[in-house]
Amino acid sequence: MHVRGRGEEATRGFLDCLVLARQVGDQFIVAEALAGLSAQAALDARWPDAARLAGASAALHEQIGAPPWESVTAIQHRALAEAQDALGSRYEAHLAEGRELSAEDAIR
Repeated sequence: MHVRGRGEEATRGFLDCLVLARQVGDQFIVAEALAGLSAQAALDARWPDAARLAGASAALHEQIGAPPWESVTAIQHRALAEAQDALGSRYEAHLAEGRELSAEDAIR
């Protein structure tokens, strides 16, 4: 997912995936791409963005009634652990904020 020095490339890939998934109406892949963006934001030390994107991804998965892929969840949780440590109690507030965002707003 993340290769040192290639975070921008990974982010572009997730954004491209989002565009394609939205064009064909695949909400599951939109949610997975948001999870990927969340992990990448955490790896790039953009802690609030990481938490918000994680919240948006989780909310969309719940909304469509489809759990995330376990492999994506495992990667995301490892990446988010540092965000949780860095943000402390604010992590949950950012996560809740993300749960209220539409996919479009989360992407912005």
